[in-house]
Amino acid sequence: MKEFEKDYAEFEEIKKEFDGAENEQDKDAARLHYKKWSEGITAKGQDYATFFRFYQDAKEDGNEYIDLHDTLRDEMIEGLVASFRKYGVEKFTFSSTWSSAVKTAWLFTLCGCRAEGMMEVNSSYTKPLSSEREKIPAFVFRIV
Repeated sequence: MKEFEKDYAEFEEIKKEFDGAENEQDKDAARLHYKKWSEGITAKGQDYATFFRFYQDAKEDGNEYIDLHDTLRDEMIEGLVASFRKYGVEKFTFSSTWSSAVKTAWLFTLCGCRAEGMMEVNSSYTKPLSSEREKIPAFVFRIV
């Protein structure tokens, strides 16, 4: 199991601890566990923390690939792609609709990523009065 998968599994366990807490003392213990876990994620560096947040979102949204859906500062791209390489991510999707999205896609290309096409991904939002995720278009990138 990869490091980020272990971190995600621990996060899931903490959520179960909290949800299964029968009293405030048990909830406080789960909160303390979460605080220590979160500090461990932060201690691994900003690039890892950013990578992990997107991985966590992909898992919770039910996406096959990590989907970069937020605005990304230019200076984040190189570190994020390096994290993808380090942790064995071969493909990711990019669904940001911000005005700088085309420039960001270009920066991915400059960092050795190749656009392969498009697909629909699950967004973080659910359809009104439903638990079904809204579908949004995204570019698919391969890390070469």
